[in-house]
Amino acid sequence: AMAQHVSEGGNQYDNFGKHIVSLSEELSKLRTFKSYMNRSNVMAEGLAGYMDIVNSRIDTVKETVHKLQRNSYYKEALENFQETVMEEVPADVSSNWIDELTIDRSDKQGLSDVIAEEIFKMNASDLPVYSGIYDPKGEFMVIKLDKVDSDNILKEDVEFFNEEFMAAIEKEIEKSYIEDLRADSKVKINSKFLQFAQ
Repeated sequence: AMAQHVSEGGNQYDNFGKHIVSLSEELSKLRTFKSYMNRSNVMAEGLAGYMDIVNSRIDTVKETVHKLQRNSYYKEALENFQETVMEEVPADVSSNWIDELTIDRSDKQGLSDVIAEEIFKMNASDLPVYSGIYDPKGEFMVIKLDKVDSDNILKEDVEFFNEEFMAAIEKEIEKSYIEDLRADSKVKINSKFLQFAQ
């Protein structure tokens, strides 16, 4: 679609070029959201009703981008294009927002353990990052992670959490190993022997 726009004399920085870029970005975010929903049971359960909307929007955006590659559709879309006007969020909605909150593992600032743990799992490699988090208490939050403060992390804390993490991994490996052994073997337990041993 962008190649069509550029061939008609446009560029990615004009209004219609920004619109094409925004379609690609939206498609990427929708796919990321869909992938996350498929991996997170808590999210999938809480937002199952929205998956049809997400899938429908993915199909619509893909179809629009595909159509923009055709000259006739491109010209019609360019003529009818109107720049999106951003509106203010209503006061009753924004009054429930928490503008900024800094949490750490020892001080979760009143957030439930489930929400705090989901925040700590967010991928902070490309900030800001957004995530919808469903709390079993019935709350749904949209989280924007825009900063990770690593200046106040003590070496002892890193070592402690590293030890906890490694212990959890070892426990999961051992559990998986035992489950695989059980699945692959056909062991019968002689209950008479167990009674004799007691």
